[in-house]
Amino acid sequence: MKQYILRRLLSIIPVLLLVSMISFSLVLLTGDPVKAILGSETDLETIERTRQQLGLDQPIHIQYLKWLGRVLQGDLGYSFQNKQPVMEAILQRFPVTVWLNVVTLAITIIIGIPAGLISALKRNSPVDFLTSVISLIGVTMPNFFLAIILIYIFSIGLNWLPPSGYVDPLQDPIAGFKSLLMPAITLGTAEAASIARMTRSSAQQVLAKPYITTAKAKGLPQKLIITRHLIKNSMIPVTTMLGMLIGISFGGAVVTETIFSLPGLGRLVVNSILARDFPMVQGTIIVLSLAFLLSNLIVDILYAYLDPRIRY
Repeated sequence: MKQYILRRLLSIIPVLLLVSMISFSLVLLTGDPVKAILGSETDLETIERTRQQLGLDQPIHIQYLKWLGRVLQGDLGYSFQNKQPVMEAILQRFPVTVWLNVVTLAITIIIGIPAGLISALKRNSPVDFLTSVISLIGVTMPNFFLAIILIYIFSIGLNWLPPSGYVDPLQDPIAGFKSLLMPAITLGTAEAASIARMTRSSAQQVLAKPYITTAKAKGLPQKLIITRHLIKNSMIPVTTMLGMLIGISFGGAVVTETIFSLPGLGRLVVNSILARDFPMVQGTIIVLSLAFLLSNLIVDILYAYLDPRIRY
């Protein structure tokens, strides 16, 4: 297991290198950051001097190699906007995105897995049909549209939840949970629907296995069959999807955090792109990519617990 984890960690390096090259190239193609910082009416001499100070007058491959050398030393550079260290800005906003993803994951698991199991156990029943319809709606509904509906109902109509803003759950758990609930539902609805569909499919395959038939023939209670045989054996593909969805939710937070004004990494990326703050964009993309890769590594490790037959 240790060798497998080490190999997986080493395999992350070339992936991050590829991501960094692509993001670095695409960001530089979006426009001139110097004009975005100084304004289009600034004289050419000032623009060229600022470009030299920022190192943007050099060829793109030289800029990339210098940036990569600093990254390998733990230095993500400084923001073009406010001269703040990129790492400092990321560390300030990272907990917001983590809290959002934790609540989103809880909603996904609490809703998606039970719904899929019930649907599988009640196959071809009205409950199964209703669950399938709701799951289809959840998968196809755009996040921004669902966010608008939630704000209209729970903030404007019922005045139960704040329409925007963030409160640290460690400082005020109730207010913090309220500030994260609608964004988490916005992200978690599609994820819960996907998990419900995957759980239903996986559980139906397990229910058709001979050991389930044997357990029923032995007269074991259905509750025991579900808890001992069905749930654990149907969770491997579900766990795979959960790992992917955790990584995707980090990227999906870009839209959700912007709509609900959460000061997380997603909103930081949007603001940095609009301001052409290249170091901030590149540093944030690297951190989000690393979070996605590590979440998939954790899922692979969980396989051995879910199925002891799996060996690495």
